[in-house]
Amino acid sequence: MIPGKTFIAGLAAATVIVSAAPVAAQGEPQYGGALRYAVSDDPANFDCHAANNFAVLMRLAPHYSTLLRFKPGNYPEIEGDVARSWEADPEALTYTFTLHPEIQFHDGSQLTAEDVAATFERLAFPPEGVISERIETFRQIESVEVVDELTVRFHLKEWDTSVLGTFASPWNCIYSSELLESNPS
Repeated sequence: MIPGKTFIAGLAAATVIVSAAPVAAQGEPQYGGALRYAVSDDPANFDCHAANNFAVLMRLAPHYSTLLRFKPGNYPEIEGDVARSWEADPEALTYTFTLHPEIQFHDGSQLTAEDVAATFERLAFPPEGVISERIETFRQIESVEVVDELTVRFHLKEWDTSVLGTFASPWNCIYSSELLESNPS
């Protein structure tokens, strides 16, 4: 036995135990103010679908909704974002999403199934000249169908339960179909 070695190991163990202790509450939570954080890169663009770096996601994701999302504090559980509910039909190879009513874009226009369909068509089948960094993750989608104003259906090439995680990606910002029609890029 080397003198002092037991003391050093004991000191290291005590440090781990002390640092693992819960921090006492500092009083009531304070709301408001500004959160400041550093992002060490500037985005090349401000298009969630064409972006491929974290600098874009940090700036854009808080301002956009997605079809589904990973449940905050409970990853990898998935919950609806603009989707109120969804049904999976493995035999028909479809996922059907019902949207929350009364969701509006920042300009006050109503979000509809047409917007969701246009967004995912742009992601999976981008028009010429439009970049979709997510195109490979949507290869399993055969088509996107607007069922009614608040219902959109995705037809798959083959059954794939992992597509729900793809729909929950924060990169899949939902854009207005009117905006995408007026300016696809």
